[in-house]
Amino acid sequence: GEKLTGKVGRLEMGFLDVATRDSGTDGGASEIPGQHLIVGRVKYGLAGRQSYVGAIFTHGEPTGKTENTLYGADMSIATDNFLGGRKNFDLTLYGLRTRTPGLDSRDYSYGAQVRYPNDRLNLSYSWQDIGENFDPKLGYVRRRGVAVNSVLAQYRPRTRSNRYVRQFTLSFGFDDYRNTVQRDTESRSYTISPFGLLFHGGERLSYTTTHEFDRLFAPFRIHEGITIPTAGYSHVRHAVSLSGPTNKVVSYSLSVDKGGFYSGSSDQIIGSLMWKRSSSLTTSVELRRYRVRLAEGNFN
Repeated sequence: GEKLTGKVGRLEMGFLDVATRDSGTDGGASEIPGQHLIVGRVKYGLAGRQSYVGAIFTHGEPTGKTENTLYGADMSIATDNFLGGRKNFDLTLYGLRTRTPGLDSRDYSYGAQVRYPNDRLNLSYSWQDIGENFDPKLGYVRRRGVAVNSVLAQYRPRTRSNRYVRQFTLSFGFDDYRNTVQRDTESRSYTISPFGLLFHGGERLSYTTTHEFDRLFAPFRIHEGITIPTAGYSHVRHAVSLSGPTNKVVSYSLSVDKGGFYSGSSDQIIGSLMWKRSSSLTTSVELRRYRVRLAEGNFN
């Protein structure tokens, strides 16, 4: 394969071409023919160090069963002196399209995001339309056939004389996924964190409550022998998380999340411990425990 990266003035570019060999069976017959996988990215800096226009291109499909091409462009306008107030602000736009044989419409994705990411006040809004036939074979899409609206608002004042706490955080989040094929809400969530604490030692403690709604347009097989029927499900969840400072030799994190889940409830506990000797030597261990209790059946 070949790789090319570089920067000339305001122009940045990267190009990658990878050739794979045929993948054969024990009998020698070819299962997957060799492929050429290509990725290209170009960015041009605008006035100011943070703004740019860019383009991306990919071509290839790892299994060799079809052809796939993606192309698109994006633009970001950013400043660290918004309205002369020495505040950060940015606006990002993007548009992508894929070409796959047999998929001729709704094969695009486009969206925008506007942010006001500052220390005391952090605000953002994003919107996306992802077609049901948008299929980047050299990438990943969490959901397709949805229009997404997301809002985040955080108020984070710093203390001046508190002996233990450096910063408080109050936050609100909203996410809405509308299925553009069924023309109905697929999922919606409201998240409120009435308190988040950052201590002087770097430890963090937070509590979050979330009201979630999920609609299944088809039965969902969540576990062997357990299928959740088509319906709309609404529930409330609560979560508490604690984490240690990341600049220490030993760091840790613990989170507990429990509440409603489809037709029943679920609990999950996640804990981790990390030992960092240097930037090149790190080891960690993580424990995850899930317990799900549904009207259709239980599993861990």
